[in-house]
Amino acid sequence: MTNSKCASTLVLFLMGAVVPLHAQNRVVSVTDYGAIGDGTHATENRTAFANAFTAAGSEGSVLVPPGTYALDNSSGALTISGFDGELRFEGNSRLSFTNNTASGIAFSGGWGTRVTAFHSIYATNPGSFVSGTSALTFGGTINLRLTNAIIQGSPGNGILISGALEPQVRSIEVSGTQGAGIDFVNSRDLVLSDATVTGSSSEGVVFHTDSGVTGRDGANASNITVTSGSRGIAADGGSNITISGFRVNGTSSSAVYCGQNGNSGAPSNVSFNGGVISGPQGYGIEVNAATRCNFSEVEVVNGANKGVQVTAPQGVVSLQGIRVSGIASADAFDFSDVDQVNISDSSAENCGGYGFFFDTVSKVVATGLTTLDVSKSSALHRAVWLQNSTAITAMNLTVADDQSSATGFIVGSTAITHGNMQNIASAFSNGSLLVQNPASVITSQVH
Repeated sequence: MTNSKCASTLVLFLMGAVVPLHAQNRVVSVTDYGAIGDGTHATENRTAFANAFTAAGSEGSVLVPPGTYALDNSSGALTISGFDGELRFEGNSRLSFTNNTASGIAFSGGWGTRVTAFHSIYATNPGSFVSGTSALTFGGTINLRLTNAIIQGSPGNGILISGALEPQVRSIEVSGTQGAGIDFVNSRDLVLSDATVTGSSSEGVVFHTDSGVTGRDGANASNITVTSGSRGIAADGGSNITISGFRVNGTSSSAVYCGQNGNSGAPSNVSFNGGVISGPQGYGIEVNAATRCNFSEVEVVNGANKGVQVTAPQGVVSLQGIRVSGIASADAFDFSDVDQVNISDSSAENCGGYGFFFDTVSKVVATGLTTLDVSKSSALHRAVWLQNSTAITAMNLTVADDQSSATGFIVGSTAITHGNMQNIASAFSNGSLLVQNPASVITSQVH
């Protein structure tokens, strides 16, 4: 790709007008062009901001001094195109958008655009979702750098980054959005770090790639916290995505999602590493129609539904070091209609349903599974159960129960083509282990 920055042109859309501007590359303040940070003068401020970008040129810097700058967005977002410079908010400065049903500010294109300490609110909190809106939007940028941003409220997404190459988004706080908190769409080689999303009505953080879109892969996200909202963190399509060091609290749907959604493709090579999921009303971890998803060192506690739910007929799902506890009435782990499951060093504790349930999984490789006080509301008393599978290998299983009357004490299988279970250990305060292998092709070893 040829870098044409030296010949770049800034185009700014203001109230429907399109004005081409030659780069002047200056450092300017919005107050020098009439902006007033007293929470009023919304129309004048929109004009002042537009004039400041014009004066700065495509590679200049626009400064926003301390104050609250009302910004008229009744005709839609203030849109800046081809800006390669920096927008910097200084001290306690912020934008206040006047129309709570419209987008706020949008950047289109730009190479190396830098937005620092951006802070926005809506004068009146948006009360309902408006499709296609975002408080802050970036479309088609290259090497975007967004740091230390605060987004409070939006009728749609808090931050939307679409069609971007190598964006880096760091130290972000988003709250009270009617859509997703942070939404990456069809973007490549992105970095997200130190992000907090609270109270979004949709997903907290989304990585989305449309079906059929190629060359838009790669994401590295770390230190992400999502509280309440619908889904917590979702990988909808895309590949080579790594999400590490995350916390998801109190979501109304699945806390962590890897799969197809809407018009997305099937995600591949997506990894969630080192996370804590607390109190989801939906599944803790959900996989749906993905190609390959990996999870390691994740804890799911006090969920209202299954801790782990996987359905991936053409997918390989790997889990290592997953602990599910406190699932009141559902299974801790449920794998149904999956091509291959690899699971190791994982535990199910204090759950109403099965500890581990595998149904119609073509190939199961399970090692180092532990159950404690599971099947508490199930009359079938199954701790680990496998059925309708082609090949299973289950080794080093431990079934424990310290209740006055054991509930989860059965390990077994049915309708398996071939396989074996070895090294099954038990630890009971009351009761004993029962191994059931109706399929003659299964061999088991208990010690």
